[in-house]
Amino acid sequence: MGESGYQVSGNAAENYERVASAFMMPWAQHLVGQSRLTGSEHVLDMACGTGFVARAAAGIVGADRVVGVDVNPIMLAVAETAAGIEVRERSADDTGLDDRCVDVVLCQQGLQYFPSPEAALGEARRCLRACGRALFSVWAPFAENPFIAGQIDALEEHLSPEAVAGFRSTNIDALGGEPGVSTLLHEAGLVDVEVTKHRLDIDLPAMGEFFPELISATPWAATFAGLSDSEQRAVIARMDDAVSQRADQDGTTATMTVIVAEGSAG
Repeated sequence: MGESGYQVSGNAAENYERVASAFMMPWAQHLVGQSRLTGSEHVLDMACGTGFVARAAAGIVGADRVVGVDVNPIMLAVAETAAGIEVRERSADDTGLDDRCVDVVLCQQGLQYFPSPEAALGEARRCLRACGRALFSVWAPFAENPFIAGQIDALEEHLSPEAVAGFRSTNIDALGGEPGVSTLLHEAGLVDVEVTKHRLDIDLPAMGEFFPELISATPWAATFAGLSDSEQRAVIARMDDAVSQRADQDGTTATMTVIVAEGSAG
């Protein structure tokens, strides 16, 4: 997860691991695929959360070649168990790793949350060996991610606008769009920078089953649980309306779009 106000506590990490894997793991596998990882390389998973990217990478290089860094100890505890990797409770701008110690830095949906994306990118550059590469995935604008936009819209009806306003920009827009993130990578000293857009159709359970479980893994868990049955049904109906493609009693197909920014240490 990121290092802003979007942090979870209690049993939310276990819930996140169990529920969010439905859409985060396909994207983790996609990011690792984009990295062209080989079996001899060492990997840093920056803002690793419960370790979706770490375990996808470990499947190629082995768990002993992957380290996960995150500021949230309960997320790290799940990552350590689920992925079997080394974990460090450190920030993205101060990983505690040696200079030039990894071949690949991966970060899934973290860069837009960091207090200083510039510092995190500088830290990634410091950790990379010669010719190493860093890849950061960030949500595309929410107009291209109706599943996420729907969550924010639905919850805004039952929370103060201020409570969710901060999450409306937690996508590529927070970094100045695609040109902005490209500039950030260049300014960190990365070269051969590429910024590309990717879409996946993700099959999810029906919203009536899935959405309450998903909310239990977010900072909004207690608020949703405190809503009346009719209010909860209204939120779920809003989600059914928001998701793209198939949405019926058997399940939902949600189109999700990310931006992947990649650069090399040169």
